[in-house]
Amino acid sequence: SEKWADGIRTLHGMHIHGFPNCFLMSSIQGGFTVNYPHMLDEVATHVAHIVGHALAIEKEVVETSAEAEAGWVQTILDKGVRGGIIGDQTCTPGYYNNEGKPREHFEQMVSYGNGPIPFFNLLAKWRDAGRLQAKLQLSSVEASPEGGLGQPEGYCHAKRVVGMRFWAPGAFPTMFL
Repeated sequence: SEKWADGIRTLHGMHIHGFPNCFLMSSIQGGFTVNYPHMLDEVATHVAHIVGHALAIEKEVVETSAEAEAGWVQTILDKGVRGGIIGDQTCTPGYYNNEGKPREHFEQMVSYGNGPIPFFNLLAKWRDAGRLQAKLQLSSVEASPEGGLGQPEGYCHAKRVVGMRFWAPGAFPTMFL
């Protein structure tokens, strides 16, 4: 909640600066599709590629840069889905739209506006171009027992890349690879 006090900030809806080795699986700032398992499959493929690349170059820590995160947030603000989505203020008041009350920073809580297939293609092109290190920081830093990588206890961290933590809303609270 402290990290996102000014709105959700991710890279591709799955990487969070300041939370190394933690991947989200969500349609927020990612690719929304009515076939949620399809989105999970596409994101899992992307994450598996990143983990495989990190292992191949013997790096233990994967984290997005603040600049890449900010750039993606701007993309979401420019191209994010607007109006007519679940949780939108035009819907009947209820659980999904905070009982009809406006949410602060709602414009950052949307999915990639060009649609799921262009989003999945964007991820695939990024992987195929070998541009992971342009937006992700890969390093071999040891986690500290206090909370890992100098972060407070509770941040997602791991000593090895094979201990990454995943979170998928609506699924299991955490899944370990």
